[in-house]
Amino acid sequence: MPAFSQHDVKPSERISRYIFRKDHFNPRTGRVRPPVYEPARPKNESDSYKTSVYRTEKLNDGEIWDIGDNYVTKEHPEHLPSLARADTQIQKVADAELKIDPDGIPHPRHANIIGWPDSDEARQIKRALLAQSAQLVLRS
Repeated sequence: MPAFSQHDVKPSERISRYIFRKDHFNPRTGRVRPPVYEPARPKNESDSYKTSVYRTEKLNDGEIWDIGDNYVTKEHPEHLPSLARADTQIQKVADAELKIDPDGIPHPRHANIIGWPDSDEARQIKRALLAQSAQLVLRS
């Protein structure tokens, strides 16, 4: 897999967020719920809110699920496999006035959504914008 740099980020590029909780999506309506995009709280004063995603452009479904199984599930507290994923475009992140930081850790395709505001209410609004733009992909 090729390594990526910040300069490789394209607005039309697909990013995927893995979903582990049934209450974070509705399979009947095909909708993703805003809590899917809840950022991790900063660990210290110099850190910031971050939402982990993977850059999945030009990967097939099997390759995308493999990343989830081999990298995301291992980090999940209960080591549960993902139930679904939320796919959206980097442009939708920019539309929500957030940014993508392609850090490549623990996988070359890993990135974080950054630029989250400190206010809970403002974060809720941005999570809702991302959820509205996301396409739900159920694991078969």
